[in-house]
Amino acid sequence: MRIRFALSLLLTLFGFACISGGPTPEGVLELGTGEAEFVPLADGQDVDLTAGAQGGHHLWLSIRTEGLSSGRCDLHVGVWPEDDPGAQQNSWVGVRVNPAVDGAPGTLEYIGWPGLIANPECFVERRVHFQVELTDERGVHAMDERVVVPHSPDLGPCVTP
Repeated sequence: MRIRFALSLLLTLFGFACISGGPTPEGVLELGTGEAEFVPLADGQDVDLTAGAQGGHHLWLSIRTEGLSSGRCDLHVGVWPEDDPGAQQNSWVGVRVNPAVDGAPGTLEYIGWPGLIANPECFVERRVHFQVELTDERGVHAMDERVVVPHSPDLGPCVTP
């Protein structure tokens, strides 16, 4: 009798786990840079900020991913100085990921997202975290992060409000 009860309990719990879908599967994401093509980005790499048309500054971000479905995905970008995590800036946007240009099977990419930085003069010449999360329509997500050192000769000194 106890064996039947234990087996019934186990099967019931297993059934609920299957119904709930279990944990969300994860994909793989590689954060890079590049406005027109994917360029790998290494931790600690020096990068140039780009001055935008409306007076802002950004770092061109590109991503490669596996395990996500092509089509519309939600993109979250977090940016913060390594020595001041409380200064994190966040942006969310919907993007369309497509098969990789190089034709690698199962690899998707998004090329040339302008990772905007508010008060960019306060980020130059410092170690800055760029964290990117991508979630597809099935709920599969992937994340990667790089620490870079932004440079921009046209920015003045940091002025905090």
